[in-house]
Amino acid sequence: MPQLARVGAVYGGTEGFMGTDGTVPQRLTGAAIGAPAGAIINAAGGKALEAAAPLLGRAAGAVRGRLGREASPTAIAAAETAGEAGIDYADDTARGAVEDAALGTADGWPGRVVDERTIAVNAAPGPSLSAPTRERDYLDVQAVRPTLLSDPLSDAQRMAAAANLQPSDVLPLPANTLGGVEEAIAKDAGRFVEARAPNERVELSRTTIRNYVGAPVPKVGPMDMVGWLRTRGGLVDQDGELSAMGITSNAARKGMDFVGQETRFGPMVNDNGLTLDEAALQAWEAGFFPERLERPDVSAFLDALRETYEGTRGRRFLPADLPELERYYSMQGDRYDLEQRQEEVGGPVYEDAATPAGEPLPFPPAEAYDDWAGVDAVQQVGNIDVTKLDSPQDISRALKATSDMMGGFDAATRGRITQAETGLLASDLNMTPEQLLSRRKGQAMNAEEALAARRILAKSGNELVNLAKRVKQAGDFPDGELLAQFRQALVRHSAIQEQVAGATAEAGRALGQFRMAADSREVRRDILEAFVRGGGGQDRLEEAANVLLDAVEMGPGKFNAVAEKVAKPKWRDKIAEIYINFLLSWPQTHAVNITSNTLTSLAQIPEFAVGAGIGGLRRAVALVNAARAGMACDGALG
Repeated sequence: MPQLARVGAVYGGTEGFMGTDGTVPQRLTGAAIGAPAGAIINAAGGKALEAAAPLLGRAAGAVRGRLGREASPTAIAAAETAGEAGIDYADDTARGAVEDAALGTADGWPGRVVDERTIAVNAAPGPSLSAPTRERDYLDVQAVRPTLLSDPLSDAQRMAAAANLQPSDVLPLPANTLGGVEEAIAKDAGRFVEARAPNERVELSRTTIRNYVGAPVPKVGPMDMVGWLRTRGGLVDQDGELSAMGITSNAARKGMDFVGQETRFGPMVNDNGLTLDEAALQAWEAGFFPERLERPDVSAFLDALRETYEGTRGRRFLPADLPELERYYSMQGDRYDLEQRQEEVGGPVYEDAATPAGEPLPFPPAEAYDDWAGVDAVQQVGNIDVTKLDSPQDISRALKATSDMMGGFDAATRGRITQAETGLLASDLNMTPEQLLSRRKGQAMNAEEALAARRILAKSGNELVNLAKRVKQAGDFPDGELLAQFRQALVRHSAIQEQVAGATAEAGRALGQFRMAADSREVRRDILEAFVRGGGGQDRLEEAANVLLDAVEMGPGKFNAVAEKVAKPKWRDKIAEIYINFLLSWPQTHAVNITSNTLTSLAQIPEFAVGAGIGGLRRAVALVNAARAGMACDGALG
């Protein structure tokens, strides 16, 4: 009541003073009448509203109850389904909730309409001996919740995220220790690669041979006995032996390896060729029958010729070509196996590119046991170059742990903004030349502000050039007004260009300082003491530190609970915060602001009138001077 009366009195007095026409004493009389009237009306109206609120609430509840009195078909069906299914309820409350849902109301709130489908489905069944025991669900209430990109984390969210971070998580690690899954993945980067099908033809030799007439012919891979016989002029088909084996033409064989360019070696069937006995002797001497100590007879030669011509397992090659053949078919088998594996998995196959160390196993060097900073394991944390931060001890892991804990500070960095989005943001700013000229010296701009400023500079330069062209087109005696516009545009353009040049220089300095080493020892002591004072003073922080050190020995859970309790503000801090807010939002402050703003607005009326009068006098004096100058020119010419 007293507060309502005071607020009403202030408002009534202000309204009486401002709403009364006449002299100041008359306005004060209106204020004296409005103050008590406002106090009485405001206090009486508040009490009346307080008394009528329960009646209005009961009336609204009764209306809702009548509207939901009639049961809906869906509610009746839900209740019948629950009954037919034989659901055992944990207590009578759940059964009553379903019955109330069928009527459209629930106990404890007259007129409340309940979603009967939710109650029917969520009704808790009773315990069963055959059903397995449900494990308790644990909800991590301290995890960082997803938020909008533009919303920074609050102090409470930071406290919740920091609860899972232990002091050991920010200390340096030995160089041979992995700090997490990300480092393990980075360590094995490039180890598992997509398997590529080998090309067995890389194992084949490239040579040049002489055919049966002595001409050079290129040859890829080894040459079998059939190819060798072609270079000797072929065979005579004695008694139809060759025809019986299907050798009736000089065409090249198909579907076999190493038979390319075969027709260029020479004919296979030739009436002037070697006899079968001569061919057997020469083939044995060339080395195509290394398993025989004596020359083969014609029958053994024909058997070897048939197997070689058809490409079966008995195909004859020279012993010097066997290593090349082994490498070729081994690689070909690997390719077939890979293609079969890809067909089975329906996609690419990956292989481990790492190779095991040979014997003896290598020992880790002494540097492997140094701190993390010795090998520069972390060089970049988000968009911060850790190598440019100088401190007496390694802080790179502390920065990385903090960045991971807070999710990368997306709200502060504003995520990823494309150039097109920057252009749209610059357009949305609607920056005016006046706003650009109001920039203070040394003030930097963000991306969209800098782009908007450069657009204004380009626009100003274009207008200046257009005015210069108009002056030039006017000839040797341009209009004085046109010249005045040009000079005014030039002065304005120079001011705009000065601001853009200053902002560009500040942007360059801001980017250049990131290449400088930031030494933590250069921070002044008074800044650190300000942090201490902001935390409640040195005594309070020392007390909190001692409590936390005692809680470390009790375990991580107790340590986190104590840390959260210590960080919470006390009642005296809350009272001080309320007092400061009352100073800013007290009714007296609003009344003073209203009165001062009104008086300022009224004072501007005579101010504008005096300014208009002075401006009129200046213009009249300018006209008189112009008339005198004109009369003087006329007199001189006359």
